[in-house]
Amino acid sequence: MLTVGGKRVLTTPDEILDPGRAAVVVVDMQNDFCTPGGVFAQCGCDLTAVQAVIAPIARLLQGAREAGIRIVYLMMTTMPNYESWGASYIRFNLEYLNVPPGRLYTVPETWGWRVVDGLAPRGDEIVVRKWRSSGFIGTNLDLILKSYGIESLVICGTATYACVDSTLRDATHLDYYTAVPADCVAGTDADLHDAALRIMRRRTMVLESPEILRYWAPSAGKRVDV
Repeated sequence: MLTVGGKRVLTTPDEILDPGRAAVVVVDMQNDFCTPGGVFAQCGCDLTAVQAVIAPIARLLQGAREAGIRIVYLMMTTMPNYESWGASYIRFNLEYLNVPPGRLYTVPETWGWRVVDGLAPRGDEIVVRKWRSSGFIGTNLDLILKSYGIESLVICGTATYACVDSTLRDATHLDYYTAVPADCVAGTDADLHDAALRIMRRRTMVLESPEILRYWAPSAGKRVDV
């Protein structure tokens, strides 16, 4: 820890990942993005890599729960009849996500909107509906995190180069410390996933989830420096 300009600056992983100040943010692990039969699978996306991170994320969440770390789920949400998509966002989905006209994903309360089996939020865990790639745009995520005194975010989910990256960047701009467990993020494009992780390593702390879990193990203790 350093003091710079009269401000306390966390510098080491054990400080940043301290259970007293950290939260886990789970991004878009929903059936339409991650499960055969969902909209992305119907549009021809290869879900192999996304399916492969379900088990590591489950282990990360179990370790977080045992350490008393708050978990926040971000759930991409699309209102029926294009009510939440402007014209430019419709074009984005048509041109870059290859989602055809009339095909909507993650409509509230549908099977496709729900979190995949094995990762469902528990009753006391926070769910934030989001409308764009970043979990901070048009949501109360920042308000919720600050109300609990959260300073550090461990961000996992899909897609590495899209919603995970967008949320990570906004978190940094909002003065959160951030970390990404490399084995708990994925996407349907391997090249973009690799490129995103390469960029993230220049902007944030990228670790494997077992490394993060070691900081949360009971033997690591709990401390918060103020």
